[in-house]
Amino acid sequence: MNQNHRTCFVWQSTLTLLGENAGLGICASSNPAARERREHGEHTTASRIVTASCRLSEVTISVSWHDPTSCRYDDQTWRLGIARYDGRCALTGLPIYEGGKVYRPIPLRPAPSNSNAMILAVAVEHLPADGEIVEEVLDGTAHSSLI
Repeated sequence: MNQNHRTCFVWQSTLTLLGENAGLGICASSNPAARERREHGEHTTASRIVTASCRLSEVTISVSWHDPTSCRYDDQTWRLGIARYDGRCALTGLPIYEGGKVYRPIPLRPAPSNSNAMILAVAVEHLPADGEIVEEVLDGTAHSSLI
């Protein structure tokens, strides 16, 4: 067993002890089941926090993705597209079916560890545009805020 493989194996074993799916973004290539889940956007952990913050354009949104076991992306740009496979919405956990409208991270090199994740388009249709003034009513009083 070479040193790289051993290090990955030891790390994966440690993460397995911490909880199922904890290390999918780190050593997924050594675990075929984990790799399959990751390829279909199902790399969910209990500690992952995903927030869609605003609409950047007609076809892009800004997403913050925080997963202490694999990655942290602040203001990551996701683009509207069509689901190429079934999966789960990273924001709501609802099922996604092939052919549905979804947002995905814009492809980069190297690919981000959440590159196969998807968010249902309907889950973020309420997002305000970047810089849009939103009025909220709190305790019967209107408050405006710049997004």
